[in-house]
Amino acid sequence: MAVVGGFFALTYLTGKLQAQYNDINGQLTQQETSDQKTLESTVLNYKRRLDDFSEILNKHAALSRFFAAVEPIVYPTVSFDSMDLNSVDKTVTIIGKADTFESLAKQVTIFKNATAVFEKIDLSKVSLGPDGKINFSFKADIQPDAILFK
Repeated sequence: MAVVGGFFALTYLTGKLQAQYNDINGQLTQQETSDQKTLESTVLNYKRRLDDFSEILNKHAALSRFFAAVEPIVYPTVSFDSMDLNSVDKTVTIIGKADTFESLAKQVTIFKNATAVFEKIDLSKVSLGPDGKINFSFKADIQPDAILFK
């Protein structure tokens, strides 16, 4: 009889321990899920921030790239009085002076051949200044890679 009683007692305790084990395991699973959701939310938040930053960086105009590309292709007898650079429209308006019509023509040709910097060049104003120099103005479309930060 003691053996039968011991058997039932062990069966009862085993069932009770199994129920406690299942309860604790369920709590751990819920805790892991909660922690995983928090971690997943944090990771997704960081990913959104990185994506936003990448988008901003890819649209950021690096004007120094443009000036570095233009500087070596300025004809020696041509000077610029002003540059109005529009990074949104990717255009530049340049007002300047050239010693001769020939030097102005050479400058325009150089810029037209600089396809990595300029897409299109429109010489809009040309006049002879009181100092004998050729005053000019032109507008150019800029290649996006010439000004975008990459």
